[in-house]
Amino acid sequence: MTADGDLPIPRTLRLMWGTPEPPRRGPKPTTSLSEITAVAVDLADAEGLAAASLPRVAAKLKSGTSSLYRYFQSRDDLDAAMLDHAYGEPPTYDGIDRWQDRLRHWALANRTVLNRHPWILQLPTLEPPLGPHRTAWTERGLTAFDGTEGTSDDDLSALLLVEIFIRGYAQLSTPPASSASRDDPFAQASYSRRLAAVLTPEAYPRLSRAIVDGTFDTGSDDLQHALDTLIEGIARRRSS
Repeated sequence: MTADGDLPIPRTLRLMWGTPEPPRRGPKPTTSLSEITAVAVDLADAEGLAAASLPRVAAKLKSGTSSLYRYFQSRDDLDAAMLDHAYGEPPTYDGIDRWQDRLRHWALANRTVLNRHPWILQLPTLEPPLGPHRTAWTERGLTAFDGTEGTSDDDLSALLLVEIFIRGYAQLSTPPASSASRDDPFAQASYSRRLAAVLTPEAYPRLSRAIVDGTFDTGSDDLQHALDTLIEGIARRRSS
């Protein structure tokens, strides 16, 4: 399969999109890319991203590791498939009329995925999403702006800004995932406690006041307040 006439599409990506493949010689596969990816996601959810290796996945499936290489040429291919599988279907906007509320709903659904699969934050974001689920999320995010007068560039820029914000917020609020950090009381403490341990009120009066006020420990309410502030800024920019 090619795109634009001569651009070859990687096999893993073709399989993710369900593109039919020409017959191959050899035994018929006993597992599908979807089944393999689901097992890998379960391992990552339970034990961290490093646990979702091809040998561990093959052992779970009672299959030889070499048989999985017909689906994945590299660990990057497996990571891409896991990321797409973890996101699943995008949220719907049933009963949500205002574009600001639709965008907020999309953003919080994104945060829910990151809460459920924190290992996603360890994956590099080197290119825009190409898998079917992540592409559907982007499309659904853009439909939040239906009925507005912004350009496609305005819509995509705003959506990207919101997604970067959600990912950044999740990275700040998600505990470290390494095995060493799980046994480190300092690493496991809240950000506000760690910050309080290293700064002095004299040198950092504003941050110290925020710690005393509990600003860093308000959880989802703080996220929603910050998100609302961001979306309000986007709305003002679009109306100017």
